[in-house]
Amino acid sequence: TEPLPGKAVLIPVDDGLSSLYTRVYPLAVAYRMPIVAALVGEWMDVPASGTVRYGERTLPRSAFISWEQARQMQASGWVEFASHSYALHQVVRANPQGNPLPAGQNRMFLGDRYESDDAFRARIRSDLARSRDRLREELGREPSAIVWPYGRYNEDSLAMATELGFTFALTLEPGPAEAARPLSIPRFLPTSDPSLPTWADNLRLRDPWPSARRIVPFD
Repeated sequence: TEPLPGKAVLIPVDDGLSSLYTRVYPLAVAYRMPIVAALVGEWMDVPASGTVRYGERTLPRSAFISWEQARQMQASGWVEFASHSYALHQVVRANPQGNPLPAGQNRMFLGDRYESDDAFRARIRSDLARSRDRLREELGREPSAIVWPYGRYNEDSLAMATELGFTFALTLEPGPAEAARPLSIPRFLPTSDPSLPTWADNLRLRDPWPSARRIVPFD
């Protein structure tokens, strides 16, 4: 394995939206910059005439790439595909109050009890195994990376991923990545269309805004 170059940057693209093929892929080829694209198996398997529940929206299947487009991108050598789970990119009822929390991190509240530890581990393992199977069937290889939906996971879900053969795991925790910690790779998530200076400050891990401090007095 060759050592990473200085100031290496990993470019991941989540969810498999059609813009991965129409916008990101051409840029990756033009600038010769490899990217990692994370696919949700359940969404990829929706028929062409179907719809996908994407957060609070319902989108047509055409809003996402096809398996054929994924094969084309992989064949170029500039796109590697990762698992974004098979069907964990959703929230579950996580307590009696009805709070919705990420399915890959939280035990479900089942009306009168919580999901057991064994049931949680079995659910996560089954989902990740199905994701690996579908990627192998369609793309000819199993993924080496799991990109946790919403960046959320716990010790049990990570244990299931490593047991199945994942050697890299990407989160949404802020901070620089370390090659010595391949199973907890943090990422910078750009939101609200940041300006180029803001991008640069974030990638330098420098906050352009003064930190806010709140003081709570109590007797």
